[in-house]
Amino acid sequence: MKTKIFLLMFTFIIVSLFALDSYIRNISINMPYPSLYEYLYTPKQIFPCPDGGIIILGDCLAHWGDPLDPYENKDSGAIKLDDDGNCEWQWWSGNFLSWNYPTTIIGIDQEPDGRVNFIINNFHYEQGIIYNRLGWIDPQGNSSLQDITMPYCELSAACRLPNNDIFAIGQKGVHIPTYHTNAFFLRLSAQGDTLSISSIPPDSISTWLPGFDWRAKAFDLELDIDGMPVVTCEFTNRGASVVKTDWNGTVIWRRDTNYRTLQMPVPITKISETNEIVFGYQAFNNQLFNHYSIYQITSTGIDSLYTIQMTIGECFGFYDSMIGYSQGIYLAGSYGDGGPGITGQNIHISDYSLSGQNNWDWSWQPYPYFAENYYPSPPTDCIAILPDSTLIHAFGCDWGNYGLTVVKLLPNGTSLDDSVLPKPILDVSAYPNPFNSSTTVSFSIPKTSKCELVVYNTKGQAVKHLVKETKDRGIYNFIWNSDDDNGKRVSSGVYFFRLNVDGKPITQKMLLLK
Repeated sequence: MKTKIFLLMFTFIIVSLFALDSYIRNISINMPYPSLYEYLYTPKQIFPCPDGGIIILGDCLAHWGDPLDPYENKDSGAIKLDDDGNCEWQWWSGNFLSWNYPTTIIGIDQEPDGRVNFIINNFHYEQGIIYNRLGWIDPQGNSSLQDITMPYCELSAACRLPNNDIFAIGQKGVHIPTYHTNAFFLRLSAQGDTLSISSIPPDSISTWLPGFDWRAKAFDLELDIDGMPVVTCEFTNRGASVVKTDWNGTVIWRRDTNYRTLQMPVPITKISETNEIVFGYQAFNNQLFNHYSIYQITSTGIDSLYTIQMTIGECFGFYDSMIGYSQGIYLAGSYGDGGPGITGQNIHISDYSLSGQNNWDWSWQPYPYFAENYYPSPPTDCIAILPDSTLIHAFGCDWGNYGLTVVKLLPNGTSLDDSVLPKPILDVSAYPNPFNSSTTVSFSIPKTSKCELVVYNTKGQAVKHLVKETKDRGIYNFIWNSDDDNGKRVSSGVYFFRLNVDGKPITQKMLLLK
């Protein structure tokens, strides 16, 4: 009897310690430009660090200037979280300085010391060029960037070859005004020198997407057991395809599925113990987007394993990320809860065996009060298995200051934080808004902190300093009488108030009417 009690207590302690690794965290995006607002963060890839933390690569889109006629600006970078999910640092490549030249980031691999290697695409549409930058960042935030240039190619995925070269894939524009594109394959040396370039044109003309007549794209890749790349693609109307190439991008074989993807992501992954390669895609079946098909690559072709029906009726569903483990695959995405149209999107994570058995599902609607218009950020490949076998997924939410949410789950799909989510670190608002003479800016802080509250104009110039002192935990209200620091009334228009608490900022906009 005592032995049983001891075993039960030991099991409880081990499970409790293991469960402490589970969490849900809301991470504030700390952009260095106070005149920017409405951030939309898109995490792209997760890399575990030797110290127990993670590095998340991602893109951030923000507005600048007049909300009625805004500029859209995009930067790419990395966010480091510690093993408890707290943000240690944020690094950005600095491309916000080039207005309307958006960027995207893709990871290559990670070195034993935790250093993450990546490529950044920087778009310059009027020049017909995308400037690609090869870089790395380590767990301490040290980084390096160098330029590599090629004609109008947007890279979507990359990996390290066995000989230490880099193999990258994406989409190359042939005739930019009509969106004619080829699937693109690139081989780089470890130093970023271009060694080979190849591409595959689309098969046919699309008959139902005006303006998108000829389109082909490479989405994702894995290395086969012989070290050769296996790449998921789309070639216009034919649907999802898989090609195996050599290191120079020359096709060894190609296999096609039955349903077209409509340029949706086609993630591919490898089962860790058997080296089997599987991929999945959004099967546009019977005019619905609620089916997701899983295929396995064999020595003679591709086998359709099973199809998941994610939603009922016309409601949309998406699985954007896939990662294999010893017994199956984890899928992560979002979809509505049934019924006609989109009635709000839930974040969804599923565990499936290769035989189609659904082991568990975990879902969460981040902001129920946005149920009628909430959409997650654009598709991402941002799910990873940590060394302790826990599963971690990162996703962006709708426009807002808390643009990144990170979910960490036990292997059975549970999390201690499912029922109680942490309150945002900062909360700030203004009422009334719009206003014609004065407004009250309110904010709350959970602990004693150094606080700074400043009003900015659309040029990013500080207009009024309302607070700059240490405040105890609580709620505070400050009236702004539409004047500047010299007591002079400012003109009507859009302004931004920025609250900075212990170096963590949050920005909101307000409209002054006279």
